[in-house]
Amino acid sequence: MLVHNTMEDPLSQRVLHPVRVVTQRTGLSPDLLRAWERRYRVVKPVRSAGGQRLYSEDDIERLRLIHRAVLTGRAIGQVAPLDRDALAQLVGDDDSSGITPEPLPDEDGPLLARTLAECRAAVGDIDGPALERVLRRAAHRFSIPVLLDHLLVPLLREIGEHWESGSLLPIHEHAASVEIHRLLTWIVVSTPISADAPLIAVATPAGQQMELGALMVAATAAAEGWRVAWFGPDLPATDIILGVESRRPAAIAISLVHQTRDPVLHRELERIAQGVAGKAALLVGGRAAPSHALMLQRMGATVMQDLSSLRTWLRNYR
Repeated sequence: MLVHNTMEDPLSQRVLHPVRVVTQRTGLSPDLLRAWERRYRVVKPVRSAGGQRLYSEDDIERLRLIHRAVLTGRAIGQVAPLDRDALAQLVGDDDSSGITPEPLPDEDGPLLARTLAECRAAVGDIDGPALERVLRRAAHRFSIPVLLDHLLVPLLREIGEHWESGSLLPIHEHAASVEIHRLLTWIVVSTPISADAPLIAVATPAGQQMELGALMVAATAAAEGWRVAWFGPDLPATDIILGVESRRPAAIAISLVHQTRDPVLHRELERIAQGVAGKAALLVGGRAAPSHALMLQRMGATVMQDLSSLRTWLRNYR
C-alpha cells in the first residue's frame, strides 16, 4: 500500500494502491486491466515518480463493479461508459434477480486462480497440447458449473478482449478455441443422461459463426441432466425450424455473440420465433443478446443473461 502526497491533490493523504493490490481485490488480470484502461478508459490511474500506476479506492470499487457486470454476461463496451452509481444499480439488479455466476467453493479459489494462470500461459505460448492438459485436469477437479462460470467464461472473455486490443493475434484465439471446443464437446457427449430426460436444441442463427457460446449452453444443459440436440452454428431460420419440428425439443437455445444491428438478423430471429411458437420454448443468450432484449421479449423469447440464469431455467422446467 502506497500513500501519494501532492500539493495539487486536495486529499493530500489519499491512499493509493499498486496494480498487484488492484488485481487481488478485483479478480482482473494485469493484462486485462491494462487493455481495459487503454481501450475503454475504465479508470485513470495516477503515476508515481517512478511511473508506476496507482489506483484509488474509488478506482478499485469501479473496477470491481465493472468486473461483476461483465461476469454476468455483459460486454465491457456496454458497461465501461457507466458511472459508479449506474454500475452499482446494474449489479444490484442482477443480484436481486439471482443473476450471478455459480458460487465458487472457498477451497477451489486458489487452485482455480492457478489453473486460469496456466491457461493464460498456454494461450500466450500458442501451446494447444498444454492448454488441453490444463483444461482436462480442470474438468476432473471442478464441478461443471464452476468450470464453466469461473474458468472458461473468464478465459474466453480475456481472450476476446486481448484480441480486440491487439495484445493477442488471431492465431492465439484460434488455437485456444480448438482446445476449448474439444473440451466442451467432450462434456456434452460424456455426461450420462437419462433416456427420458427433456431435450434442448442448441444453435446459432445465420451470420453468427462463433459456436463456443452455444457449446457452453450445451455443456450447461448436459450437466443439468438434459439431452442435447446440437444443430450447430450459422443456420438459417428455416433449418432451425425444421430441426425443431423434426426433433421436438422442449426448448431451442440460440446464441448471439456478434454485436450487430443487421436487419437480416432481426428478420431471422422473427422467423425463428414465429416458426417455433407453440412447439418449443425459445431461449436466447450470449454477449449480444442484451442489446436485442426488448425485441426478443416481444417475440416471446426468454433472454438469458448468463449461464446461471440458464441453469435456473433448466432446473425449474417441468
